[in-house]
Amino acid sequence: TTTACTGLCSNGLCEEERTNFIPPSSLYLEANKFFSFYFPFANFNRSLSVLFSNFSDGTSFFRFRNNSYQSTSYSFGEFSNELTLAPFEGILITSSQNRTLLLNGTSYLTSPPLSLYGGFNLVGIGACASNYTARTILEELSLLSPNCSLIQQPNTYGGPIEYWSTNSSLNRTGLKRDFKIYLYEPFFIQCRENTSLIWQPSCISPDVLLP
Repeated sequence: TTTACTGLCSNGLCEEERTNFIPPSSLYLEANKFFSFYFPFANFNRSLSVLFSNFSDGTSFFRFRNNSYQSTSYSFGEFSNELTLAPFEGILITSSQNRTLLLNGTSYLTSPPLSLYGGFNLVGIGACASNYTARTILEELSLLSPNCSLIQQPNTYGGPIEYWSTNSSLNRTGLKRDFKIYLYEPFFIQCRENTSLIWQPSCISPDVLLP
């Protein structure tokens, strides 16, 4: 049977179900589901085998960089290939069995600047993530540059992909909604080709972001 959410449902998860990350040291994976996650820790370009531990066979990771996914899987005690992650760079994770991954790192207490490039950037915001929605991220980015016009959830195969865009002519599959931003959950920012900018989240409440 299917149980209705008591609150907001987004990308296949009820708001009350967003407890997979158990601060400050573990991430619970339910078998055969995809989870999106970003590492909010002060580790720079570290390999997955350093950032995580307690792996099990059948755990796969998908990093999005340079407008494409790169993947690796853990089996027989090793990765098929090594991937690195930068702080606040998003990743998709799936496991063939229930598993709790252990996280290794020192958590940021702030929201450091994010580097954004042309195409899709899978990133997350630091400590003040809950201050934002998709709309207010674009509003804040517009004060820096007009080049970024789409915020979108990654596809975790759990429900319709939600997005928000300032491009009125955009014809996109999914649900256009000003979705909430959650700590530890990454999102895509799409920017025009040849974009290269650094965004420092202001962490101002969305209610007072713009007049």
